[in-house]
Amino acid sequence: MPLVNLEALACGTPVAVFETGGCPECVTEACGAVAPKGDVPALAAAARKLCVRKAELQAACLAQAERFDSVAAARAYDALYREVRG
Repeated sequence: MPLVNLEALACGTPVAVFETGGCPECVTEACGAVAPKGDVPALAAAARKLCVRKAELQAACLAQAERFDSVAAARAYDALYREVRG
């Protein structure tokens, strides 16, 4: 999971990423853009579009970052463990 993407989202900054690794799992159309792996022109175009829309996407970026909160994730893992354990 690319931490820098989550850090940007937590600051309210939309991100443009390649469709690789954990990037697509943390970026949605509401808070950024995903370009095909290796398509530099597509990534550059996406970044330019996001720069223009930064202010309107800020709330969505912050909301997306909250989905990856470490305390919430730990609670979810604990609940799953307890469920599986029986």
